[in-house]
Amino acid sequence: MHNDIIDLSYLKFLHISMRCQKKISPIQIIWKFSHVNSVKVNTDGAARGCPSFSTCADIFRGSRVECICSFSSFLGVQKPLSLDNRTL
Repeated sequence: MHNDIIDLSYLKFLHISMRCQKKISPIQIIWKFSHVNSVKVNTDGAARGCPSFSTCADIFRGSRVECICSFSSFLGVQKPLSLDNRTL
């Protein structure tokens, strides 16, 4: 955040708590098989700092866990919660 009124407006609009947390706790994520004849999409993104270089990646898997398609993309320099720079 740049601690400006625009960032504050985004956080309030998204109902995000503005209390900073120093401690990061890992969480366990379990991959589950998808239904027969369906496709499962796993997606992730990363940004280090604010603003900083940002990336995203997706993998599409079939019901037999086979990889159908995957990609990654460099998004340029972004803010982690940038609502005005969506790439959907």
